Amino acid sequence: MTSRSQTKQQRGPILWPVVLVIVGVFLLLSNFLLLGDFNVIDLWPLLLIVPGLQLLLKGDILLGDQGRTFGITRGSVESGTLDVQAGDIDLTLGALEGPERLIAGQYAAQTRPQLESMGTHAHILMHRSQTPWYSMAGWEIGMAPNMPWELILGTHIGQIDWDASGIILDRALISTGLGDVRFVCPPEAIGEIHIRSTLGTIQIVTPANTPVRIEVQHRRFSKIHADMDRYHLSDDGIYFVETDHFDQEVRIYVDSIVGDVYLI
Repeated sequence: MTSRSQTKQQRGPILWPVVLVIVGVFLLLSNFLLLGDFNVIDLWPLLLIVPGLQLLLKGDILLGDQGRTFGITRGSVESGTLDVQAGDIDLTLGALEGPERLIAGQYAAQTRPQLESMGTHAHILMHRSQTPWYSMAGWEIGMAPNMPWELILGTHIGQIDWDASGIILDRALISTGLGDVRFVCPPEAIGEIHIRSTLGTIQIVTPANTPVRIEVQHRRFSKIHADMDRYHLSDDGIYFVETDHFDQEVRIYVDSIVGDVYLI
């Protein structure tokens, strides 16, 4: 995740300089009377076209990517809580490669994550309300893999893609409005994992040799699509995966009001 963020940071704002060069060429030709009755005011639609292209190509109206990466060293922290309310921003989470950092990744411009330390426990806050309205860049977060985490993740229309396969999870609450959820199960979870969505699709991926127990709330407008070659269905409607290991099973509770649920 870090290398991906660094790559984005090195790209630089290419679109805007190209537009400036094109406008400059038009003005130069106009000064030499090569464009007839050309009026520079006729280029005003570029004020709409350029920001639109910037959003399509780079995902943000801002001119550059500098200042959007972050990293917090772990120090003496032994456990953490991550509270992210992303609103309409997409959210991607995963595990960091090294143990020396607590959390790192990419966040929307001008909004560093807020860190509150309580002894050996760290509480990290990232809220959309503190982010400039014009910044739509996705948030990418990597977490320390060798300590227990408690997560609270929420979006309105943003999507959540969380690969927790390298994370030690205490407990988690994932909630979306219109956004989809993709969740890769962790190898172990001390507490429960709750995943809720109003209109979005929920996809749960269970890695091999991961004991998991999934209880899906039955809804009239929501369907369950499970890979029955991997999952078993108990008499009380619980989907589970059996393994040869005696690890504590990961307990997941899913509630999708309209969107479908996929168990992979």
